[in-house]
This record gives sequence, structure tokens and C-alpha cells, in this order.
Amino acid sequence: RPEPGTTDDEFAGRSPRYMQVVDIHNPLTPTRLFTVPMVAYPGGMIGVAGQRLYSGWPANGIELFDISAPDRPLSEGLIDLYPGFGVVSHGNTLFSYSFTTSHLHIYDVSMPQRPRRLSSLAVNGYMVAVSNDGNVVYVSSPGGDATWLVDVSDRKKPRKLGELSVAGTPRTTGELLFLLGPSATYLYNITD
Repeated sequence: RPEPGTTDDEFAGRSPRYMQVVDIHNPLTPTRLFTVPMVAYPGGMIGVAGQRLYSGWPANGIELFDISAPDRPLSEGLIDLYPGFGVVSHGNTLFSYSFTTSHLHIYDVSMPQRPRRLSSLAVNGYMVAVSNDGNVVYVSSPGGDATWLVDVSDRKKPRKLGELSVAGTPRTTGELLFLLGPSATYLYNITD
């Protein structure tokens, strides 16, 4: 929602851009704590891994934040990539799809001020999820016809392992892969 006094044009992606930080310890009464200025337009996607938050929008790139002090998130860097609606990370590696290149991109974000692209791979789909061990990325699209399994154990040489004959928004938790489709949710055990 727009900050009080912010015009609709400013909220639509024309400066200023900001992120609302909300305390949800009690989900029934969330409390807005403060607003953080941003370079990238927040909204299209968000990913959190450890003490880092990634936020982005297809027209502005992906902004990296240090959230080790939740009351003072600090913008650390920006990846000039027009992402799809999926950004996930594992350790110091960020995975994102780009609408402009139709590729899965893999970045080393160990130095967030200077993120470094390691590789990319042409894929079929724009939503991404990563396995618990960080070695497989699942790429799919709601309404699509398949989900790609991409081996990313060698971050510089990703390769397609295979595909599932169903598609949906991929999500992983522990040993399970969920594909949230338009008319059904599919569940796969991904331990092997």
C-alpha cells in the first residue's frame, strides 16, 4: 500500500520505492514497524535465506538486503536482471529466471555489493524452487505442461536432469516438492 502522502504514480513504480517491515509475532494483530527505502520496485517476488532478503520486480532487478538486524535492514546490492516471478537461494547462491533471456540464472552473492553471475541455462518455465541440499532447481509454470529438474551441483555448469509431465508453481519443503497447478496440487517425494 502507498505510504501516507504518496501519489498513485509514485506507488506504481515511479519513486519513491520502499518496503514495509511488519512484526507478525501475533498474526492476528500485525504491527507495522517502519519503512525501508529501496532501489528496486518491491512486490513481484521475495526470497529469504538466513540473514539475507531478496526483493525484485521484472522491470527493476533484484535488490539484496542484510536483515541480520531486522529493525534496520540494509540494502547491500542490486542484480541487474529482469526476473520472472521466482527467486530462491541456497547459501550464497541465488537462482532466478529472467523473462528477457528465458534462462535460469545462477549468481554467487557471497559479496552482495558485487554479485557475480556464475552461469545460466535456457529453461521452460518461469517459477523456481530449490531442493534442501541446493543441488536441484525445479523450474515450472502454472498452466504449463512440464516441470524441469535442473542439476545445479556444479554452479558453473547447470544441466537438465529430466522433467515431470505436470506443471505448477513449485515449492519445496524438506523431502517434498509441491506443484500448485490451476486445477490440482501435485506432491512428489524428492529424496532420490
